[in-house]
Amino acid sequence: MEKRLRSLDTLRGLAVILMIYGHVYYLWITRYVFIVEEISLFIIFIVPPFFLLISGMSYYFYIRNKILNNFKRLKIFFNVLKRAIFIFVITLLFQICFGFTLNMQIDFVIYWSVFQVIAFSMLAYFIILFLNRYLRIMCYLTLFFVSFLINHLIILYEIEFLYILIEAETFPFIPWSNFFLFGIFTGDVLINHQFDKEYKLIIIYFLIGAICLILWAIWIRFITYLHMSQFFISIGLFLMMFSIYYFYLDVKQFNFFLVGRIIQWGKLAFSIYYIQFAMIVGALVIYQLLINDLFSQIPQVYLLFGTLIVFYGSIELFLHLWKKFSYIFSIE
Repeated sequence: MEKRLRSLDTLRGLAVILMIYGHVYYLWITRYVFIVEEISLFIIFIVPPFFLLISGMSYYFYIRNKILNNFKRLKIFFNVLKRAIFIFVITLLFQICFGFTLNMQIDFVIYWSVFQVIAFSMLAYFIILFLNRYLRIMCYLTLFFVSFLINHLIILYEIEFLYILIEAETFPFIPWSNFFLFGIFTGDVLINHQFDKEYKLIIIYFLIGAICLILWAIWIRFITYLHMSQFFISIGLFLMMFSIYYFYLDVKQFNFFLVGRIIQWGKLAFSIYYIQFAMIVGALVIYQLLINDLFSQIPQVYLLFGTLIVFYGSIELFLHLWKKFSYIFSIE
């Protein structure tokens, strides 16, 4: 269980691939009515929670690895603090640059993006990981409930000085950090069981995911407060997908077409996140210069998928060339 999970890297790679699709689609949806709207909006809806869930699991494995290698708690904390500050600052700089370029509002530039939520969550949940096992489980469950409750109370009683926790153009810390916390919880349960010697936990994960989706379909999706709808559908899909991927990629060690490349994208997901933002800005400049002369004559479906091919191909070429320099300056 201490080895790197191929299933987790694969899911992260798929998440970044779908994220690029969502961003390219968003590039066009602000300008046109598009024919694949429902599918595209669902992808945009589901990718950010997946990033947070996967990041939470990876964070737990990182901390556990440090503990097993006898790192002192204070040294681990300073390592986490430096990484959290780095992620937050890099994110802030990119959002200032691209936020103004894309005419986004100032509160989007300052907070909260997916990676800013990750950075703050790394610090907020650090101490929990050093509690004993059963106390950790109690803390996870308590924090899930308390987070949704705080969100509800801030709105109900209009506690203005806490609005920074729940309001943003993108992903407010409450309740989005719950996805990161659930990732930690999932990783904690996974790593403390003999998961590679028995399939009981795989089945349990799959069934819990299925139950979450059933509850969402028949009940939760009609709840209009506390963000419960997105939480249930996201963790349901994540648990089912993770259990399947873990079984085939980590237990059975199967190799599928393009899995190796998807895994590599997953390992470099943070860097790719920012690479594709630079490409989006470049695409906007090109489109604005040529839209009336060329792109306006192209059917929208060809325009979207043509842009995606250019994006994916350019990133793959960049990674291939970057590998020759050992991925120097990568955020990972």
